Amino acid sequence: MRKLLLLSLAIVSQQGWACLNVANEYVCIGDTVYKGSSYTQGATVVAENPYSQQVTVRSNVSGNLVTENIVDLDLTRGCIGYVCVGQKILKGSSYSQGATVVGINHIRQSITVRSVVSGSLNVENPFEVQTTNGCLENVCVGEVVYAGTKYSQGARVEALNYQTRSVVVRSVVSGNLAQESFDSLFITKGCQGHVCVGEVVRKNSTYTQGATVVAINAQSYRAIVRSVVSGSIQEESIYELQSTTPHYPPQPPIPQWPSDPYPTPRPPHTRPEPVPTPPVHRGETCTVSRLDPSGMFITSYVGRGQTKGEACRNATQDCSRDIKGRQTCNVSR
Repeated sequence: MRKLLLLSLAIVSQQGWACLNVANEYVCIGDTVYKGSSYTQGATVVAENPYSQQVTVRSNVSGNLVTENIVDLDLTRGCIGYVCVGQKILKGSSYSQGATVVGINHIRQSITVRSVVSGSLNVENPFEVQTTNGCLENVCVGEVVYAGTKYSQGARVEALNYQTRSVVVRSVVSGNLAQESFDSLFITKGCQGHVCVGEVVRKNSTYTQGATVVAINAQSYRAIVRSVVSGSIQEESIYELQSTTPHYPPQPPIPQWPSDPYPTPRPPHTRPEPVPTPPVHRGETCTVSRLDPSGMFITSYVGRGQTKGEACRNATQDCSRDIKGRQTCNVSR
């Protein structure tokens, strides 16, 4: 009976059906496939039956032959959405060092992943995992962010999910993974209103030596500040913070034109000749762009000041007056 089965498989495999179409992807003789966690190292397709939509595979570990339905198999190439075979993913805190996508089932819309730590296989929903590359609006993988006061030294972005707008971060202090909502994150760059990251601010008498702005959430108009004295962090409303740097500094006095020690006699009742005014030093300039929620450019603002920081704060304040909804202001580099 076994010889008859092998003979029939050999006949099917030689009928000219080199590949079978599966949801616009092809399963071909010689391909490596997975079936969830059934084959730890995958299995090789040795024969196909296009009428029954079945294939015979040989386990890459045991060498045993098994007949499988093509709809149950995970292909070792292609993508579903943002997730592709060979890509490293995270799923919240499930995989401490991530997992690698080894197979994709386009019919069942599932993926098979191998844990980087344990090497075990698991089936996951591709729309519930986070990819370890790219950016979500103005937050990118590898950047340090804050989530309120949960992370005393911040957390590094490890992975993103563009559909659920979730972000997996790793605490800078503990190294633990956690999943956070994108909208709850505070970004460690840029300005909002009159407050910029890195600036020392005050809040009435709360901070005796001031506090440094370490992160900003533009949507909630709130900031994370670190006390100069204690080093602890607090979440504050930007509306309640006072900047220690004037945003509209007075212009330096215009130097007086030196008087002529030997004035030329003038006839009476004549208008004196105009004295040329020396040019005023304009100092530094800075350009700030107003962006829509998707990061597209809307318009730009140019600020002036005696230093680059003053110029950027002036431009940012002009931009903030025109912000609508979830628009943001970013300093052009």
